[in-house]
Amino acid sequence: MAAVKINGLNTKYLDKKFRNDKELIMEAVKENGNALEFASKALKANREVVLLAVENKGKAFRFAAQEVNNDKEVAICALKQDFDAIDYCISLLKDREVAKTACETLFKKEDP
Repeated sequence: MAAVKINGLNTKYLDKKFRNDKELIMEAVKENGNALEFASKALKANREVVLLAVENKGKAFRFAAQEVNNDKEVAICALKQDFDAIDYCISLLKDREVAKTACETLFKKEDP
């Protein structure tokens, strides 16, 4: 666990059996949201894990399972963290709140 607390991306070196350890993966994505890439399929579909990942790195949304990719709250969280997460939640932009969040984040990003 110490290795993933130092660098969440160290999860890529873990044996596959550890990639389904929720506590371990939560620590990894807390340190680096992109560690979600190396989580098990089940944890990529776990809303709690994905939310923690996108709070850290919005673009980690790209590693989430389809079940979570359609979650409006997760998309909004990802967009608030990083406007570039928009590439991974295009289908949700029909939702007014998601679109509004994307616009607000974009304007905040471009504001000097």
